[in-house]
Amino acid sequence: MNDGVKALLKGSVVLAVSNITLRAMNFFLLPLYTKHLTTAQLGVSDAVTNAGSLLYTVLVLGLDAAYAAFYYDEKSQRHRDRIFSTIWFILATGGVLSLVLIIASPVISHLILGRGDYAPVIAIALVGVTLQLCALPFALDLRIRNQMMLFASVTVMAAALAIGFNVLFVVVLQWGYYSLVISSALTALTQVVAYRGLMHKGPRWRDLDFHLIPRLFRFSLPLVPLTVSTWVMQGLTLLMLVRIHSASVAGTYGIATRFSSILTTITSAVQVSYTAFAFQLVGKPEAQKTFVRVVGAYFLVLLGLCFIVIMVGPEAIHAMTTSSYWVAYQFLPGVLLGQAAASLAALFGYGINFVKKSYFSTISTVLGAACCVGLNVVLIGPFGGFGASVAFLSGYVVIAVLQAFFSHRLYPVSYPYTRMIVVFVILAALSFGSLHVPTGWRILMGVVGMALLLGVFHSSTSEMTRLVLSPLRSSRPSSSDGQSDTGEEETNQA
Repeated sequence: MNDGVKALLKGSVVLAVSNITLRAMNFFLLPLYTKHLTTAQLGVSDAVTNAGSLLYTVLVLGLDAAYAAFYYDEKSQRHRDRIFSTIWFILATGGVLSLVLIIASPVISHLILGRGDYAPVIAIALVGVTLQLCALPFALDLRIRNQMMLFASVTVMAAALAIGFNVLFVVVLQWGYYSLVISSALTALTQVVAYRGLMHKGPRWRDLDFHLIPRLFRFSLPLVPLTVSTWVMQGLTLLMLVRIHSASVAGTYGIATRFSSILTTITSAVQVSYTAFAFQLVGKPEAQKTFVRVVGAYFLVLLGLCFIVIMVGPEAIHAMTTSSYWVAYQFLPGVLLGQAAASLAALFGYGINFVKKSYFSTISTVLGAACCVGLNVVLIGPFGGFGASVAFLSGYVVIAVLQAFFSHRLYPVSYPYTRMIVVFVILAALSFGSLHVPTGWRILMGVVGMALLLGVFHSSTSEMTRLVLSPLRSSRPSSSDGQSDTGEEETNQA
């Protein structure tokens, strides 16, 4: 157990540090982007990117989840090579389809933006989708083997280049809505080259297992509605803003989603590491208690960071954007709390993954997406981006509740659901209530919220402190063997 938790912590820290460094650089370049991109240009760019992400989501066919689920079925390297190569060739076939769709770029442009003259930027996005599909199996392989240092190295290099490309195309060349789409495609190309070169590994025809494909699809295809529904929660929301309101409103909403990258820096790092940690731990006697401790600590960090960003959001947006984007602070509570609910839903849902009954996750996500779309239809018209943020939050709350319910039935874990719900609701009320109060009152509300969170989850605070400090304690020199044994025992308990 101790080794598993340490591996989770190490992998999460490696990814978090690298992500924080690069996302901070990109985040503080936001004033440059908002200065050189109008709200309409940013809205078009985000709409095209989200349309590409829908196609990518469909063409992945749920195989990213299947990779982790089948990887540990056998311990032989031969089996794992077959998993890698088989999934790579399936995804590469999807990449060819993406390239074929370039022919239909004018039609796609008209569907998502109401005009056909955005076809060239659509075509660039389709090329980017192909490159992302080719890179995915390499990333999955590193993550499931817990090779986080190498994975982080590629991530850092690609993200650094992306920042450079963004500055070049947005600020220097001023290519408008083309800028971020071209940058994304070039970044995906960089990842393909880097993975292939650093891993000294590639797909091989002899490892392509046609008998494995039906097994993979039986697990993964039920996940496609799930992943599409996940896209609906985010991508379709933005496209609905474009069509119901305007690209300018969508561009403003995009600023709020970019602020949420502060939160996803942590959530993505933990979730990437959590897969290998969870599947290696699940068969052990102490698994359930460990899951409770880890998720409790994660809830504390997640909600704390989310709440802090919401409280300081108005000042940050005013300082880092032009006046046309300032209204975006009103969207922060819905977007950030929705991201938090989505991350919790993912961790709750591992009980479903353990028993390989992925259709329960599909049911949860489809119902949540239906809730989000229905509320978008009702709320976007009168309330614009604020209505979209409320719909986004509501949809992910539905998903989190259903994931917890189904997962508990299939693989019971005694998470502190009651405390989580109470704290989440109170922090949400404080977050929305802080939107239209003076700064002094907002500071007071922030202090009250953080005190509540730390007080209710005080055991998780102590748990995290011991976990972080245990390596330092174990590294202290001991004066006798007996003292060393005692220190080692304490470390194992932590």
